[in-house]
Amino acid sequence: MKPKTTTAIAGETVTVRCPYPEQFETKGKFFYKWDGHYFTEVIRISETQRGRFSISDDTSSKVLRVRIRDVREDDGGVYYCAVWTGGDSVSYYSLYSEIQLHVFDSSVIITACVCATLLLIGGSALIYYKFKHSPVGCFDVTGYPGGSVMIYCTPKEHTRLLCHHHHCMCLCDSPAHWRISTDLRYCTHT
Repeated sequence: MKPKTTTAIAGETVTVRCPYPEQFETKGKFFYKWDGHYFTEVIRISETQRGRFSISDDTSSKVLRVRIRDVREDDGGVYYCAVWTGGDSVSYYSLYSEIQLHVFDSSVIITACVCATLLLIGGSALIYYKFKHSPVGCFDVTGYPGGSVMIYCTPKEHTRLLCHHHHCMCLCDSPAHWRISTDLRYCTHT
């Protein structure tokens, strides 16, 4: 049984879906919470409503739905959809769907979004300032024989190119397109 993960924000309404096989269609259905030691019955299909929890069984699509209104952080945890299988000699619950419910406090999410937005704005402003106010610098570009490299530099003044073995170092102020020579000793402007 592969667990399904459902995420909710505190205060919202969340619906958990448990599809089931055809042989469970006429069986009694239950929704349990697992606390790590014990199973606690949350609601059963014969009730339809228990506090903030409601349950419905769509037999045409074979899906059990459990709805939790005003979800709280302590509602988070592991839940199971189950059916009761009763016979003459043996009766038991079959757990057929595991749901991991994660509930987050909305203030934490809003704070995280605001912080992420401020970091993006601040980072972008810093990059723009650094780019706009940086002096002409060196760029190390590696190329291959017959290959091309693109070198873009600012501001617009003069361009110098120094090549050594496989590397060309450019100190430049204007866009330039350079071709690496086949003997890798110098670069030519194209």
